[in-house]
Amino acid sequence: MRHALLLCALIAAPFLARADDSPFRYTYADLRYISANADSSHIGNGQGQQLSGSYGFLSNFFGLASVSRFTGDDSTQGTATGHFETISATAGAGAHYNIAPTLDAVGSASYLYTDARGKRGFAGRSLSKSGYQVEAGLRFALLDNLQVSGLYDYVDKCGFCSSSFNVEGEYKFTPHFSAVAKAGFSDNEKDYGFGARYNFF
Repeated sequence: MRHALLLCALIAAPFLARADDSPFRYTYADLRYISANADSSHIGNGQGQQLSGSYGFLSNFFGLASVSRFTGDDSTQGTATGHFETISATAGAGAHYNIAPTLDAVGSASYLYTDARGKRGFAGRSLSKSGYQVEAGLRFALLDNLQVSGLYDYVDKCGFCSSSFNVEGEYKFTPHFSAVAKAGFSDNEKDYGFGARYNFF
């Protein structure tokens, strides 16, 4: 029995070591500045802040949540000029699979809620929407302290659907502190974000 346990430990050791040595972390919190640049036919330009986090559990799963505040640029509709302030929140779960020591496949699904309130000339106008968001892609460690991700993002809010391709980078100054940046591209909009992340262990 003792020899069988020792054999199992020797077989499992390389896999446990690889998990411990993984460059990817799924328990973190980050704060970002975000901005969007929509086509001229869309009211979507603006900027804001986003606080998000992820919590890894059971080796290959994670929970995620975010809250953001976005202030649109002034625009004119009819005789009124104003803008919208939007509060958005998401909550969901995902999974990751180690394809290679420096490559992870990642997927997640989240519930999302958006509440937009008109300001200035748009005061009194409001719109609330809920829906879901699905994201899938790859994370690749170029170096021990530099990672890039390519993710396809699909959003359905009350039947209004959109999709985008997101590229994200993370540069680790220390094992805990990182700089993060993201660029998203869809048919009607480009959005950007950058900020700081704290990685928990």
